[in-house]
Amino acid sequence: MDSYTEITPSGRGLHILVRGDLPSGRRRKGGIEMYQKGHYFTVTGRHLEGTPITINSRGKELKRLHPRIFGREFTTPGIQSRAFERRQIDLSDSELIQKAEQAKNGDKFSRLWSGDCSGHPSPSEADLALCCILAFWTARDPRRIDRLFRQSGLMRAKWDEPRGEETVGQINIQKAIAKTREVYSPRKRRTRKK
Repeated sequence: MDSYTEITPSGRGLHILVRGDLPSGRRRKGGIEMYQKGHYFTVTGRHLEGTPITINSRGKELKRLHPRIFGREFTTPGIQSRAFERRQIDLSDSELIQKAEQAKNGDKFSRLWSGDCSGHPSPSEADLALCCILAFWTARDPRRIDRLFRQSGLMRAKWDEPRGEETVGQINIQKAIAKTREVYSPRKRRTRKK
């Protein structure tokens, strides 16, 4: 990044300070974090030899580096998530909800869908549980998860409350997408060979 770099308080990491706008999307992956605002860290002043002593403008470099580390994003206003392989689920919202209600975990889905948080330590955990089920049925489509969640009985004003650069809803959707390994795949009708 060719900008001021220092050794972290632990002595095992680096802080690189730059000027520039950070692209939208994820902020942390493994041991790498990128923040533009709303995050505090301890400045050590332990300059890394061989790097500049000035904080330089690196907007272009940030735009190239961010997707290399965190992956490309597919976005809708206010929703970001990792770019997973996308499957098209050819069901209307009502058909999708009906399938979810008829699934093995249909009772759980129906309770959450109606706004029943029982069986969960808090409404927040219930929100995430519903998002995980929706992530399965929508093939991890963040726009559709958001749209469906807003139709559920769990929807409340907190969903749109900001938490740093994201909302509570965005954070829940991203967690659900990250946790969901398998997604719904409609069975194809087999044709018999003659």
